[in-house]
Amino acid sequence: MHMETTQAVSALVVASLLLCASAAGRPVSTTVAPTPSQVNRQNASAELDDIMARTLESMLAVTPCSTADPYFASAILPHRVGAAEMCDWMAKYGTDPQLRNISDAVYTSPTEIQIFQSMPDVEACTPAPGAAPASLAAPRAKAAGRLSQYPAVAIRSSIAFSLAAGMNGDPNHDFALQMAAHHMASINMARVELLHGTYAPLKALATELIVIQTKQVGQFRQILQNQYSTYI
Repeated sequence: MHMETTQAVSALVVASLLLCASAAGRPVSTTVAPTPSQVNRQNASAELDDIMARTLESMLAVTPCSTADPYFASAILPHRVGAAEMCDWMAKYGTDPQLRNISDAVYTSPTEIQIFQSMPDVEACTPAPGAAPASLAAPRAKAAGRLSQYPAVAIRSSIAFSLAAGMNGDPNHDFALQMAAHHMASINMARVELLHGTYAPLKALATELIVIQTKQVGQFRQILQNQYSTYI
């Protein structure tokens, strides 16, 4: 793994472990929900957009690997950090009790951290031919185009959807929409691991991730359809 990428991932390890350690003590569902009149929608939308952009750029900063196992283990960590930030955002701006409870479940789920913690047991990442880490400062549109260079090309449609998804400024709607897209990306990465990975513990965790997050995507879709007539 390139030095720059190793340093970036190491920093994310610390941040992610801290987030997970705090998750047990701060479930989203026990925080005080704001009232709709207290929510500044313009600020909320700007903050969520920033989280999504930084998550994508961090995932693209992981050096592409010539094999599926180390790439999956590495790329899932910035994805997890982004999910935790989105749950913190939901705790700050969300008013819907059901969505806040789902956010709590997402925040405290250990599966993605377990995937990354399996990384010491898999072969070190060997950069794919011609691959180079993406710049963290890359514009979002340019970053999205670079996904074609990655082994886990199945995430392209999910990330493209996430970038183009029609947020309406309602934090509850936008959380459900963007977290569904976020989950779809990790589900697709997990499917790539099942198809091309060789390390049994990682493949088992990939299966667990698919089961948990597919259920949550279904919950998000139902809420979006029933409450907002939004179909994804």
